[in-house]
Amino acid sequence: MKSLFLASLLLCLPAAAATTAWRAPAQVEPAVFLGEDADGILVEFNLQALTTENRFSEGFGSSTQFRIPGGGMLAEVGSPDLPVLRRMVKIDNLGDYRLEIVDEETVTLGIYDIAPWQVPMTRNGDTAPYRINPAVYGSSGYFPGEAATLESIQCLRDIRIAWVRFNPVRYDPVTGETVITTSCTVRLVPTGEPGENEFVRAAQGITREFLPFYEEVLGFDPAGGNSVDGCYLVIGTTASIALCKDLIDWKKEKGYEIAYGVVPTIGSTASAIDAWIANAYNTWPNPPLYILICGDNTQVPTPMSGSTAQDNLYGCVGSSCAPVIHVGRICNQDTDDLAYQTWKIFNYEFDPYMPTPSWFQNAVSIGSTDFQDPAHSWEYAQIFMAHGMTVDYYCDQGGMPPTIANISASVNEGTSLISYIGHGDTQYWVTSGFSNSDVAALTNGRKMPWINSIACYNGAFTSAYCFAEAWMNEGSPSTPKGAVGFMGATTASPVGQTDSLAEYTFRGYFEQEIWHMGAAVDYGKLKVVEFYGEGGAASNNNMHMVFGCP
Repeated sequence: MKSLFLASLLLCLPAAAATTAWRAPAQVEPAVFLGEDADGILVEFNLQALTTENRFSEGFGSSTQFRIPGGGMLAEVGSPDLPVLRRMVKIDNLGDYRLEIVDEETVTLGIYDIAPWQVPMTRNGDTAPYRINPAVYGSSGYFPGEAATLESIQCLRDIRIAWVRFNPVRYDPVTGETVITTSCTVRLVPTGEPGENEFVRAAQGITREFLPFYEEVLGFDPAGGNSVDGCYLVIGTTASIALCKDLIDWKKEKGYEIAYGVVPTIGSTASAIDAWIANAYNTWPNPPLYILICGDNTQVPTPMSGSTAQDNLYGCVGSSCAPVIHVGRICNQDTDDLAYQTWKIFNYEFDPYMPTPSWFQNAVSIGSTDFQDPAHSWEYAQIFMAHGMTVDYYCDQGGMPPTIANISASVNEGTSLISYIGHGDTQYWVTSGFSNSDVAALTNGRKMPWINSIACYNGAFTSAYCFAEAWMNEGSPSTPKGAVGFMGATTASPVGQTDSLAEYTFRGYFEQEIWHMGAAVDYGKLKVVEFYGEGGAASNNNMHMVFGCP
């Protein structure tokens, strides 16, 4: 079954329609930390290249879309759809900051029509009503008003950071005149006033697992820092924690400091539990790095937004949607499920099943033919292959047929990783129709993958026996099957943000060597904030959660 339709795939993928509107005469770094002077922290932004693509959108008509290769989007609904670069800058633990522009180089690009950014379509095809901000489109003057913006100040595990946004393209919606800033130097200046998300605890050192995250931060210097690991926090009822004993004992044997949060002692509501976790992060000498939630929503309530479960919020501190604690949940339909899942995870780590070691080097990538899914699913397959894995690639556009029989054969033969991107529902993947009953029919034994599923509702565990739960719960110690971990959405997931989440989960795991599933997913969530901003990332990050050990 290990094969790839490389030639046909390359023929099927569409050619890029974007053209280069501007390119720097020489190679430049997008963002450079220049150090500090007497007044503040200095950062230089540079525009390497800018592309344009002709678009047509309902409600606006023909327009030009600007993009920075490798950059992000302003992502303000109803305002002009403009490209940006966001970077994290290390700042002091306390106090507010303001941003001032020290120097900039700007040129006029021409007259354009730029459509407003819209709420991204969900993967089940739902679209939000068209929106345009009359205050922006009816006002003469460049939008955004400045070439750089201080978006927010957040805590990132052991440090405090400022998200600074470079706005290289500014647009006058009344005249259509568009200017680009090719270089901009900014200064972050302390104001002397209290600030947002002040870092109140005295960090004991630099959390080892967050070093790949900190490498993204301008001004961060790891030299001389004491490395720490954080504790492993187990949350559940007395009964549900007892059922997970084997896994907890194994984590302790591996060297983790184990801490417990027993429900209802720590609270009986999601808000009370969240406040207890925040206090642990802010006051414990060794704050939680991982949270293992033992039990379903009836045992440990999840934060909810309407009908959407949001375990991600338990890992977030302050106003950010990028977690500083990695969270995973072991769900159960009955008491046997908790013991069985912990048995699976414990044996996967303690006694890997290796009658044929090569199965660990097998991966599966499944893509739908909608949106840019063929290109993205193939990109994920390329990441896997670049790191020595053999890939079964399933896609009706250039891959093998994504049938139930083919996917079952790949899983039963043995694969350590499955990536899916496409439509989904509570109990199945639309591409292939692979469902809960097909999981129950698997015979993969202890050759269990971890699964990254970009699809709507696969993780909707509060409303039904969802697809993620089936992968984790089906089978028994005598007839094991399914998966050892699953990342999925608890509601309808958006197009765009999910593409970045999957790509950088895999890049985090393979390229940054972030070997734990929860941490790799959270690295992907941090990159979603970089590309879309906190406002554009929050819903996406909060709906995606890890089933299993983080």
